[in-house]
Amino acid sequence: MGAAIRVVLGLRADREYVTLENVTEGDLLSAEEIRNAVETYGRTVTLPPGGELPPDLDLIAVEGDGPCRVAAVMSLWTVEEGRSDLSLELLLTEVGTGLWSVRLDDIRTL
Repeated sequence: MGAAIRVVLGLRADREYVTLENVTEGDLLSAEEIRNAVETYGRTVTLPPGGELPPDLDLIAVEGDGPCRVAAVMSLWTVEEGRSDLSLELLLTEVGTGLWSVRLDDIRTL
């Protein structure tokens, strides 16, 4: 699961909006909406220090039938601020042993 989150954070930091839309299924946020959410904030999104997962990463098991699902909420990091007021919200679904699909639910200001 950590690897899937790192891929999303890396694509976001690299401004690979179309790839990020494709990787995250594009159900809720299009490439344009992802770009707008971050560029409106007016700072340069980057990876957390050392490329690690954000220290405030919150993982919440989603109850229900079917495959294992986990909601993930974390702060985004910027060059200017370090930990920013932007929050990234994902839904991860296990699709095989150690393999996760990712849906990008929201990017919002805390």
